[in-house]
Amino acid sequence: MKKILFLLTISCLAFTSCSKDNGDPITLVKLSNEIVAHNKIAERFIEYPGDNYVEAKGQMEFSRPEPINLSWNVKSGYESAKYVVKVSENVNMSNPWIYECSTTTYNLSNYKINTQYYWTVETDKYTTQPSTFKTKETTVRMIYIDGVTNFRDLGGYTTDSGKKVKQGLLYRTGRFNLSSTNDPIKEITSAGEDQLMNYLNMKTELDLRFTNYESGGLNGESVVDGLEYIRVGMTSNQNIATNNKTQIRTIFEDILSDEDKYPLCFHCNIGTDRTGCLAYIILTLLGVSKTDAMCDYLLSNYAKIGDSRKFGSLPYPEMFDEEEGDTLPEKVTNYLVNTCDVSLEAINKVKSILIEN
Repeated sequence: MKKILFLLTISCLAFTSCSKDNGDPITLVKLSNEIVAHNKIAERFIEYPGDNYVEAKGQMEFSRPEPINLSWNVKSGYESAKYVVKVSENVNMSNPWIYECSTTTYNLSNYKINTQYYWTVETDKYTTQPSTFKTKETTVRMIYIDGVTNFRDLGGYTTDSGKKVKQGLLYRTGRFNLSSTNDPIKEITSAGEDQLMNYLNMKTELDLRFTNYESGGLNGESVVDGLEYIRVGMTSNQNIATNNKTQIRTIFEDILSDEDKYPLCFHCNIGTDRTGCLAYIILTLLGVSKTDAMCDYLLSNYAKIGDSRKFGSLPYPEMFDEEEGDTLPEKVTNYLVNTCDVSLEAINKVKSILIEN
């Protein structure tokens, strides 16, 4: 009996110690070590690619990341009308994303994949110590920009050398303003502009729409203040890679090889075909597999693009396969050099910018 009482006493002491109030007026709710998939629907498709789409019909909005819920507990007397949430990739909390909210929870979007994050909450009375979480290593980083569909990072893919394409530099997306009008009509919202400029730190918008009318009457300026606007109009007729050789040369020589243009996003109308062709060229040039590059194209089916795309609807993968070279990156390089007159200097610069060391 004495032994049982002794064990019970130890157990109670242990429980009391574990549940003892640490005195902090604000405590961050700890997240699991690896957050769930960035976008479960898209990840399921990438794991099992094919034409048997369930959700991917191009009719609904599935192209956004699932938010991470950051929450915290506040003691009585320390409630605040404004909480400042800071999220950083650095343990010293340098260069953080900063958000303000009036409740004790915040839904974080647009986080990178396979990345360690640190976060704190501040009020005018108290600042918490950082807590940490690591996002899951998935294949694709989708982005939520309000008013825009089909926005995703080309970074995160694994190359044939085992290195990764850098995140946070090059994005593909749908348009920011309505197409086929004479006067610019903005579709991106103020909240979307805030995410684009203040959190993604976007510098350049490359518009692939063909004419001034198709680009919505833009006259050399983006509808987003502070964003450099460049239009290199590409035709969408027949084989995009064959019929836009001059445009592709300009894009590689004058834009993609200029480190000062990044972070950079490019789009056509809905960000699917012309955008998809350019994305396929870039990804395979960097050493991303043909399968992953094709899946990247087909992920547009999860955006609100109006209709769906199929595996067999693209002529250019087979065209690149017929180029000289032992590997797909070599074949795409030969296409760029021999067909589009892109210099090896520009190609190597693009690689040095976009591939992790």
